[in-house]
Parts: sequence; structure tokens; C-alpha cells
Amino acid sequence: MLSAHRNKPLVVALALGVGMLLSLSGLGGVAAGKAAAAGVRLAAGAGGSKCVSQAQAFATQAKAPEAFNPPSRPVDMSKIRGADVWIISVDQADSFDAEETSGAVAAAAAAGLKSTVFDGQGQTTLFNQGVSEAVAAHASGIILEGIDPHLVSGPLAQAKAAGIPAVDTFNGPPGQALETGIVAHVPANYALGGKEVAAWILGNSKCDADTLVFNAPVFSILKSTMQGFSAEYKKLCPQCKLTVRNIDLPTLATELPSGTSESLRADPSINYIFGTFDAMIPDILPAVQQSGSKAKIVGHDGLPANLQWIRQGLQAADVALPPIQILGWAGVDLIGRALLHQPLTPYVMPGRIVDKKNIPSTDAAVFPAFAHYQTVYKHIWGVH
Repeated sequence: MLSAHRNKPLVVALALGVGMLLSLSGLGGVAAGKAAAAGVRLAAGAGGSKCVSQAQAFATQAKAPEAFNPPSRPVDMSKIRGADVWIISVDQADSFDAEETSGAVAAAAAAGLKSTVFDGQGQTTLFNQGVSEAVAAHASGIILEGIDPHLVSGPLAQAKAAGIPAVDTFNGPPGQALETGIVAHVPANYALGGKEVAAWILGNSKCDADTLVFNAPVFSILKSTMQGFSAEYKKLCPQCKLTVRNIDLPTLATELPSGTSESLRADPSINYIFGTFDAMIPDILPAVQQSGSKAKIVGHDGLPANLQWIRQGLQAADVALPPIQILGWAGVDLIGRALLHQPLTPYVMPGRIVDKKNIPSTDAAVFPAFAHYQTVYKHIWGVH
């Protein structure tokens, strides 16, 4: 979800410090229905055979292709033709965010709307400036891409007072309360994604895992990832070792390689490394290779480079997401519905575990149901 050296997924709050090592324990676990789908029992490590069967059942379920569930109610975008949608980007240097922005621009053009992109460059002052400029320019609507509404509460209040609807993307879990000025979310279930990664690691290791996690807690959505991951991991395998290393964004490109090398030297038994967003992996992978470690690397987002590394055997698994541009299309759809006073139903981005065993030969085939999502949205909007 983030670019190789900037990051992305989404929300920006206060960084918790560089290189801070934590041991996590958690609650929760695999739902009873998923656990009941237990498959073959294999020789188990620290967690025992019950851990293996539960983890493998959950991970197998998480590998299934996801359906595309577009809005069911049509919306006539021709009624707001020419409306100007402002897209406030968290950081265009981030490949994930740049993809989302390109989707929003393409969606606006398809709907007959204008679009204005403001690059926040990862800076809170610029986030606020972008929203303020949108209000001053009498924008029709605002899309906050991965920017925590708390950080722009003042300008958002001004937007609300001016009757400008704002939508935020990738800032929290489904069902999260709307902040003042925000009319709808485009969320993703990152807590579930974290649980799925934990299940994959434990199932793959036969519950004999020593896992290192790199996280950037500055992004609130990754807090959900870690809550889901640590809860599932410790629920299924309390004896399995788990170490989390928090990384500060400005030093990401240096902290990841050095942190990987230091951790592998300190604990040569580490056999899994989870980077909570895919753009961490380019800095983790070389350090693992140079150390001679056989640790398996797992990511989240399903960026094209990471999917290719899975095919090549350089990365073990990933929670892949559908084409990232669909976030922009969903955001534009919600802005249109808000302007036309229609009910707002948030689109929740699904995820899917992919590894060497189930990854298709092409990226498009990872989510086949999404192959023509642009055409579907155009039909819903009454445009061709």
C-alpha cells in the first residue's frame, strides 16, 4: 500500500519512534465456522495439531477469489456534469496512492466531471492546505486519499459549512464512525487481512513460527492490521515467538535493511518476516538474501512487483487487493451520490491470500470478477 520508500496505506497520525521493538500478545482468533473447516492434520510444532488444522483451514478459505459487489442503485451523473472533484492525495510519490489517484481522475472523466489533484507529499500542513484550497475554489466534492480526517478537522469543518461533501479512503475498518465533514468511507478490512496473514504463516510453518513484523504505526489502518495479526497469531499459537519492529517513515529506506539484518543476527531462528505493506518488501528482501537466511517474506496489498516476486519464489505470500484504481472509482461514485442526495453505501475493498500454489500467471486473474469494473461503473452512472 505504499511506495517503496515513502509508504502509503493511508492514515497519518503521530509516529511512535524509530526501531522500537515490541513483543505482542493478543486475543481473538479464528471464527468457529472457519475452524470447523479443518483440513489435513500434519506434524505440528509449538502450537500443536489443533493450531495447524485451524490455521490451514482459515488460510485456505482466505485464498478463495472475491466477488465484485458494485453499487446496486444507479446514479445519473449527467445531472452533475462539470462538477469539480478535488482529490487530496497523501503522497504522489507513493505508488499505491498514485494508482488510486489515477483511478479517481479516470472515473471523474468518465462521469463527465472535472478533477483537481493536490499532492499532500506526506505533510500534515499540506493536507490542510489542500482541503482549504478546495473550499476556497468552491469544489463540488473532496476525496481524502489515505489522510486521517482528524488531521484536517478545521478545513473539513469549513467544507461542511460550505456544503461540500468529503469522502475518505483507507482510513479505518468498515463501520467506523464518520468524522465531521466526512459523508462516507471507502474502507478495507485490514484487521481481517492481518488475521489471514497470521493464519497463513502458522499453517505454512505447521505452527512452528518465529515471526518478525515490520510496521509503520503512523498509519492508523495498519493498527487494525496489527490488531488482527497479533490476536490471531497468539490465539492459535501462544508459544510461537512474535517480534514487532516499528519503523518511522522518514527513515524507512534505511531502517528496513538495517533492521532486518540486525534482527536476523540477533535471532537466527526467525523463519517468517511480515511487512505490513508491500512497499516495505524491496528493502527487506535484499537484507534477507545477504544474510543467508531462509526466512519467508509475506506482504500486504498485492502490488504488481510483489505478485511477480511470489511467482519467482522471492516472496512467499501476500494479501492481494483488487486493482487499486477501483478506490478512485468508488470515491467518485460516492461523491456523485452525495451531490444528488442519494443513500451512501461504502464500498469495502476485499482481499485475498496468494502464494506460489494459487497465484495466477497474470495479475488480472487474481481478481477475475473485477476485470471490467470500469464498464460496470459507467453502466451504473448511465454513461458510455
